[in-house]
Amino acid sequence: MRQYLLIIFCFILVQIDAQQVRTLSLSEAVNLGLNNAIEIKNLLLDEQIQQAQNKQITGSVYPQISASGQLTYYANLPKIIFPTSDISVYQVLEKEGISDDQGNKITVNDASFGFQPVSFVAPLNYQYGVSVQQLLFQPDIFVALQARNTVLEMAKANTEISRQKVKEAIQKAYYAVLVAQSQKTVIDATMIRLEKLHNEMTQMFKNGFAEKLDIDKLSVTLNNTKLPKIK
Repeated sequence: MRQYLLIIFCFILVQIDAQQVRTLSLSEAVNLGLNNAIEIKNLLLDEQIQQAQNKQITGSVYPQISASGQLTYYANLPKIIFPTSDISVYQVLEKEGISDDQGNKITVNDASFGFQPVSFVAPLNYQYGVSVQQLLFQPDIFVALQARNTVLEMAKANTEISRQKVKEAIQKAYYAVLVAQSQKTVIDATMIRLEKLHNEMTQMFKNGFAEKLDIDKLSVTLNNTKLPKIK
């Protein structure tokens, strides 16, 4: 009830702007109330949230394409130490009976042995991949797809119901103010006539042309007329 009275006071009676009072028509009051009702604003937000959720549900059944890539550069290559030897060469030389420049026969005993660092990693490595996924069957998603339009329509229906309630409340309050203003006009006019008649009857009573009872009745009528205005 207090909310409706606030609507009456703020949106229907007057709108104060730069020390000026402007009376609102019924359509202006209704539009002002609909544009500023917190409940309607919240329901409109619910509609937008539901629309976003519907898009999310619809998008979940479309093919999902993803791509990935990785590039690696080794400034210092990791290496492994391996033993080295030329013994196989000297085995061939010994078998063929080859001599050195001094005429000595070459044998496997002349072979050398050592160690050498070896890396099996390329200095620049890259990897890339593309994957495609699509939801083929998931019961809850397909149920949501079938219900998404119904849920959105329900959200819109709730907003429209709230609009109608706010509109009805403003119209009732607006017409209540009009009725009260009309009643006040009638009461003011009636009081003027009764006060004038009361003064005339008082003068007639002083001159002996009226009864005291008539003046008392008129006073009671005048007081009863003032009561609605005082309330």
